[in-house]
Amino acid sequence: MAAGGRRWGGRGALGWALAALAWSAVPVLPLDPGRAITQYLHRSWTSDEGLPQNSVQAIAQTADGYLWLGTQEGLVRYDGSSFEVFDSARAPELRADNVMSLLASRDGSLWIGTEGGGLVRYRDGDFTPLPLLEAPSQKVVRSLFEDERGAIWAGTSGGLTRVEGARMVPVSEPGRPFAKTSVNGVASDGEGGLWLGTYGAGLLHFRSGNLSPFPLNDRLGTSKIYCLLRDASGVLWIGTEGGGLWSWDGRTLQGFSEREGLPSRMVYSLAQDRSGSLWVGTYGSGLCRYRGGRFEVLSSKFGLSNDVVLSLHEDVEGSLWVGTYGGGLNQLEDGKVTCLGVPEGLPEKMVSCVLEDGDGALWVGTYGAGLCRVENGTVTAVYSVGQGLNDASVYSLCQDREGGLWVGTGAGVSRLKSGRWTSYTQADGLSSAMVYAIAQTPDGSLWFGTGGGGLSRLSNGRFRAYGTESGLAHLTVVALHVDRQGILWAGTYGALSRLEGERFVNVTEREGLSHKMVFSLHEDPEGGLWAGTYGGGLDRVREGRARGIRQKDGLFDDVVYRILEDREGRFWLTCNRGIFAVPKSQLEDFLEGRASSVSCLSLGRADGMRSAECNGGTQPAGIALRDGRLCFPTTRGLVFVDPQRLGPGGPPPPVVLERAFYDRTPADLRGRDPVFPPGRGELEFRYTALSYLGPEKIRFAYRLEGFEREWHDAGGRRTAYYTNIRHGSYRFVVRACNRDGVWNDAGAALSFRIRPHFYETRAFLLLVVAVLASFLGLGYWVRVARLKARQRELEGLVALRTADLKSALRTVEDQRSQLQEFNARLQEKVREQFEQIVRDKRLTKYFPRKLLDKILLSPEDVSLSTEKRVVTTFFTDLTGFTRLSDTADPDRVTAILNEYLSEMAALIESHGGTLARFMGDGILGFFGTPDEMAPALQAEAAVRMALAMQDRMDGLRGRWGQSIEPDSLRLRIGIHQDLVTVGNFGSPDHVEFTALGRGVNLAKRLEEACPPGSVLVTEAVALPLDGRFRFGPVEARRFKGFGEEVRVCVVEGPAGG
Repeated sequence: MAAGGRRWGGRGALGWALAALAWSAVPVLPLDPGRAITQYLHRSWTSDEGLPQNSVQAIAQTADGYLWLGTQEGLVRYDGSSFEVFDSARAPELRADNVMSLLASRDGSLWIGTEGGGLVRYRDGDFTPLPLLEAPSQKVVRSLFEDERGAIWAGTSGGLTRVEGARMVPVSEPGRPFAKTSVNGVASDGEGGLWLGTYGAGLLHFRSGNLSPFPLNDRLGTSKIYCLLRDASGVLWIGTEGGGLWSWDGRTLQGFSEREGLPSRMVYSLAQDRSGSLWVGTYGSGLCRYRGGRFEVLSSKFGLSNDVVLSLHEDVEGSLWVGTYGGGLNQLEDGKVTCLGVPEGLPEKMVSCVLEDGDGALWVGTYGAGLCRVENGTVTAVYSVGQGLNDASVYSLCQDREGGLWVGTGAGVSRLKSGRWTSYTQADGLSSAMVYAIAQTPDGSLWFGTGGGGLSRLSNGRFRAYGTESGLAHLTVVALHVDRQGILWAGTYGALSRLEGERFVNVTEREGLSHKMVFSLHEDPEGGLWAGTYGGGLDRVREGRARGIRQKDGLFDDVVYRILEDREGRFWLTCNRGIFAVPKSQLEDFLEGRASSVSCLSLGRADGMRSAECNGGTQPAGIALRDGRLCFPTTRGLVFVDPQRLGPGGPPPPVVLERAFYDRTPADLRGRDPVFPPGRGELEFRYTALSYLGPEKIRFAYRLEGFEREWHDAGGRRTAYYTNIRHGSYRFVVRACNRDGVWNDAGAALSFRIRPHFYETRAFLLLVVAVLASFLGLGYWVRVARLKARQRELEGLVALRTADLKSALRTVEDQRSQLQEFNARLQEKVREQFEQIVRDKRLTKYFPRKLLDKILLSPEDVSLSTEKRVVTTFFTDLTGFTRLSDTADPDRVTAILNEYLSEMAALIESHGGTLARFMGDGILGFFGTPDEMAPALQAEAAVRMALAMQDRMDGLRGRWGQSIEPDSLRLRIGIHQDLVTVGNFGSPDHVEFTALGRGVNLAKRLEEACPPGSVLVTEAVALPLDGRFRFGPVEARRFKGFGEEVRVCVVEGPAGG
């Protein structure tokens, strides 16, 4: 069955040859054996991503670069982007859907072994089934092998067969056929013979037509063999069911089981990569790597999609593909970064800070699991509260000149020296328990940046605090740096501060700082100071002024947690979306006006990071190691970047033009250049690039030569469309770049021609020209005669119309004068009405809307008048606001208060209440005046409003975030309903609408007695609402100014809530 024009460059049999030539130029880079098995970049795919079924039983890669998978529901072709499924419905020549074995032979063919459908060959887009053998067991092809001479061998459930021409020939022993033995694996013996792994007859040797059992079969412990592999050194590896793994070098048989580190005695699959590592797929215990005499295991605990590994294959780019039972397909590749986290022994995935000490060991601070010491990638010690550390959450690290390690925690600071711990807390003079940054100045003093306590200086065994009274911009300090002149710089939540003498001088937003929150500081080799901000990008600080580069200027992100500089002069920065690098020269060019933007290289999950979110606000939030690598803390462990290994990028990806359509009809690409008939001119091209390293980062560009000169940037899209293409000769060209931006400029191309419609031919055009010339001559004579007659007619009409126009002109002049007079009167009226609207709008800022409407709509003047009325009165108060206004930045306090009052005022109006006045951070309001409202409705509206205020207050505290302590601002609300005097009070010249009386005073007392975050009401309010709201127990209380007890309760929420 023809697969439908899936061709390299549109050239049938030549397609795979060109692809093979392109791949032969690709450097062979196996998986780095120096990494732990858990440190490879791991991806997986299941039926959710397009697999027809989740058991991948066989894997092969053909010379054109496609990856082929055998599943229980058909054959699958994968190009790095999508899966294409071939089953017996789409390709009847397959005859069966369960694909058990695959082999990509050296001639470019793909051999497909099925269960019940025998052997099928795929080549040049065609599936060719080989004739079925008579025995049903020989229709089940379990293994395939190509020997040194190119012969194809098939292991079936009924013995061994050899492909001869276009048929399968069973192998016979002298005197009897070799049958009834299931051959699960076939391997070369290196001397022209074959090893056969059977299910029930153990290991067999076949050579020169003779079949013999392996002499040491009885030592294997089982006769059931699943797989065989002859490695690069000639050693035969034997995977068994129940007997573990065995190796045979021609002299010695060696076994591997749990004692040697193999986690399972059920070995289903084997592969050796180009570095010499042996990969072992087990039943139930995942994937193993055997190297240097030890096994490492990757299981579902650390990401493998299933612990039953059915198939293994190393592709041409060095990735290892892992087929599982029920877990789909997995890929292991060398990411651009290396991770160290929980799978490698860290006790916690959330890493806050990292430090390299004088001995080259790494110290890793975690959130909640203490401090770890790491040597050569191995965790050698963990310190927490029980081992001398004063708190399990570590926020900062620093090694002093004497070799002592200082550790900032959530409970102070601890020092490790010569194996002994010493701790300092607020009781010893430390200004705050939260220590985010530590630095040592040339005089030997140690400085501690804290959360909420400013800076603490430890000198001669005594602490001294520096806060805003010393000029420090903010009391939260998250970054410290001592420059080459010995000057201390502090990054705070309020600005960048510099110590001069005993006071701080600040670089703020007024001096050009792009954001007030400074999270990181870096001094370059030339002495330039750079500041990373939380939301303003990267700033260069020079002579007390700052200039910034932001995301709009090409920076990857406006959050900069850490700044490091590599040996090539590139800045490496971290943020919540990953790690990114930019040459310092680009930054300098932008800041000096020599460039309009910068460009960044970014690293994220596609490059091997387990989480793209880096951690910051701690110190050090990244370090440059002595060997040139960079190390950063993230939310899922440490990430190591080696700038030297990133390089310019790998080889360009081979490009394949898979399909072409003209007017929605598929084109045959297997022969000469296509010639399309006349039509609508609709073209569609489907193409791909066969690279499996970061395929989501592959980018394409295409153009249709003969139609356009410019390239279309297609991004990651793998389809091109054209419409209304005229007849002519064209050439479609598509090129691609890999994840590093290296382009395959040759790409893939298809030349074709579109034939013209009959009316687009030259003969038809000449005929049309002749006919038109004849008609034009006749038409010209008739046209001239008509024009002369028409001229005479028009001359008479012109004279008549001229007289009419003069009369109409006089009428228009009269109407214009009348219109001008009317417009003047209209403008004056509009001006008066607009001024009245403005006055009304301004008044709403000083008077409640309901009261203002009553005043403006009343025909009578405002008078001093009152009345008795049942009114529900409420008071609110914001606890903790006075302390906040005394300690926080005035601008921030004003913003918080205005936002709070605006939200509360909106809730009062939306619930039908009247806002009487603001009293600082307090509010007085009524229900039932000036508009009348039934008492029961008043009480219900007031309680619903109060609950909504508390809900809104919770949202505001979350929005204010780190500006306030979480529980520092809480709302108290008191509500009472009573008969009070309402109306206009004051003098004839100044009137205030309010309510007076015992009920108003009692509402104020309720608010003062209310627990923060609650609503306190009297029994008069609660009784009518029984069943609609939940109330706490009713209590009798005494209040100042009231002789009798008042029965009150707390509102707990709506009924049923």
